[in-house]
Amino acid sequence: MDQEIKDAIANIERRKKEIKLRDRIDRKLTESVKKAAHQAPSMFDSYHDKEMHYSEKEVQDWIKGTSYYETYQAIRAEESDWN
Repeated sequence: MDQEIKDAIANIERRKKEIKLRDRIDRKLTESVKKAAHQAPSMFDSYHDKEMHYSEKEVQDWIKGTSYYETYQAIRAEESDWN
């Protein structure tokens, strides 16, 4: 009976050490992630002006030159004829 209690206490102490070690590793990882947060890409970075390769005017000019825009204008003209 005495040996079982000693084994149980030893097992508890071993688990405590494992948990402390895991917590220490998790804390270090969390600190590292927080330090590197400024380097992480944002989900909406592509919508920032600094990430745009073309100006708004260039995009509008390109859209107006496509067949999609011509089709859109034709549909709008037909709809306005109905009204």
